[in-house]
Amino acid sequence: VCSSDLRWNAWDDVIINLFKQTKRLPLFSRQPFFYLKNSVPLKNPKSYTHDKKNLISGLVGTLVYFFLGWLVYGIILTESTTGEESMLFIFLGCLFFSFIFSYVFVSLTAISHFKEGFSAGLVIGLLYVLSWYFFMNMEFDLNEFLQEVVIGTLMTAIVAGVVAFVNGKID
Repeated sequence: VCSSDLRWNAWDDVIINLFKQTKRLPLFSRQPFFYLKNSVPLKNPKSYTHDKKNLISGLVGTLVYFFLGWLVYGIILTESTTGEESMLFIFLGCLFFSFIFSYVFVSLTAISHFKEGFSAGLVIGLLYVLSWYFFMNMEFDLNEFLQEVVIGTLMTAIVAGVVAFVNGKID
């Protein structure tokens, strides 16, 4: 037995005992160790309602986001696409983006009304679109910039509102 293995195991025991004492280790506590200060703790940690909410609202948000993108970029603004985009990757992007809202609204903030989700989505969407635009573009075109900010922010707000609405309807 190597001495580094013994040191590692001893540190494991110290850390686990420390977490057990503070009741912050996810396996031994009622709340996850990364909970936010103002978040609403789960009333029944053994309940799988939040898993069902995450799954259903994430899938509904994915479909809404995908079809909003199809409507905006496939029908209305066809000049801003090349036609070589992969529908699979676009769908996967919609899926993961919707599940971000689903997870945050169910597990961290308990947002369950369309209006609350829409307003949270406006802020998050604006910040996301601004960071994405400046990260991905080397040239600044004011018309393209404003178009992307308005469309991206509104699409994100609508998806966030739908996710929150579905969360509120699931018991």
